[in-house]
Amino acid sequence: MGDLKPIPEQVRPECRALAENLRELFGTVGVSLRVLAVRLHYDAGTVSRYLNGTVVPPAEFVDQLFTHAAKAAGRPPATEVVAHVHTLQRRALQATNKVGWELQRLRDRLADADRQRQQAEVRAEALSEALLVRKQRIAEMEVEQRRIAVAAAGRETRGAELDRLRQEREEVTAERDRLREEVARLQDALAQARRQALEAERRCEALEHQLQAEEEAAGAKAQSEEPASHRLSHAQEQVVVAEERARQLERELAALRSRAAAPDDRSPVESGRVPDVWGGVPRRNPRFTGRDELLAEVRERLEAAPP
Repeated sequence: MGDLKPIPEQVRPECRALAENLRELFGTVGVSLRVLAVRLHYDAGTVSRYLNGTVVPPAEFVDQLFTHAAKAAGRPPATEVVAHVHTLQRRALQATNKVGWELQRLRDRLADADRQRQQAEVRAEALSEALLVRKQRIAEMEVEQRRIAVAAAGRETRGAELDRLRQEREEVTAERDRLREEVARLQDALAQARRQALEAERRCEALEHQLQAEEEAAGAKAQSEEPASHRLSHAQEQVVVAEERARQLERELAALRSRAAAPDDRSPVESGRVPDVWGGVPRRNPRFTGRDELLAEVRERLEAAPP
């Protein structure tokens, strides 16, 4: 796990516990962080935040990581380990993202209802097959009963043979009655399984509608909050730019002060100082565009002065 930095100190305990377990799975996969990100179709920075505990990953990421770890290890993970990591993911989500946690709870309830629906449907199908087998066996028993009755009514049937047929008919009748009782029990169980499947289906539909409504509400809330976050980000960027500009101006001001304090050995012309003979002439503004007019006026004043 050389690609990973230590988990930051400010990470919550719930997130730290999850990140530590995810890092173990990452180590089992045995690839670099960027390769793992490509395999899972995630951005490398996002995967890094998941494994550092600064962001709680979705349940889908955890399941994908388990799948790749199982492929690398050559065996599926223990059920207890999967359940433990799933519990850690839910706890971390609850501690950091209430809306996300509520949505995950709804998804878990929907998945549980769907499992119950599938189990009820499988049980109903198995009961239907068993019921069909029992009914076919009852039909065979009734055919056998009629055969025995016909054989017993024959004129040639006497004595021991008649007793054997009567005994056989009683056994067939008992078997038929037992099968009929079993058919009745299977019919009740089948009806119950179908009711359970229907109830589970209705729960799934209700949870799907609830989950859709919650996801739409969460999306609308996130969309409404997005401009504010953009404004905050822009304001922060402006603060950074202003601070950098202030530091630059401070450096320029310090440089100007240092140059002003240094002795000037240059000639008056080189230094830009006004000669003493021009004491009445103001310092030239380098941005002043009327230089020629001002010089002409000064020349006229000098010529008009008494000797």
